[in-house]
Amino acid sequence: MMFNVYEVYTWDDVSYTKLASFEKKEDAEKEAARLNAERRSHNYEPDPICYCVKSDLQYDLLMGRYW
Repeated sequence: MMFNVYEVYTWDDVSYTKLASFEKKEDAEKEAARLNAERRSHNYEPDPICYCVKSDLQYDLLMGRYW
């Protein structure tokens, strides 16, 4: 199972952009934490962008892709 880091844009509508994929969830969480910390260092208020980790299955279920 792959774990992906997504940039989540939450202004007018919510959109997900995959930035990276990792085999280990811990690696993906570290990358998301790094990106969130870097983003917060710029002090955007309000900030419509955050970074999250979802597995392929979680993303497919979120987007309504059922098999």
